[in-house]
Amino acid sequence: MSLILRRTKRNRRDGNILVLTVVFLIPLVAFLALAIDIGLLAMARTQCQDASDLAALAGVRTLNGTTANGANNNYSAVTPAAQQAATANKVLWSTLQSSQ
Repeated sequence: MSLILRRTKRNRRDGNILVLTVVFLIPLVAFLALAIDIGLLAMARTQCQDASDLAALAGVRTLNGTTANGANNNYSAVTPAAQQAATANKVLWSTLQSSQ
């Protein structure tokens, strides 16, 4: 008789592993999605910083250092050069616009 009671008691536990797997799988997938989102955010931030650094360097390189005899150091060419350098970059597979 004790053998029969053991079998019925053990049979009531069948399927518990499936329930626990599903319960723990949901937070695991949520943390995976969060990790991917944070990674994309960090990548976008780095790409924005790279684009702004490149635009600043391109703008500075257009300055010619000439200020004698009324020359304005080529300031008028700085903004177009910086915008052209910035729009040559992409942030998360999207091309930057000059207004950005």
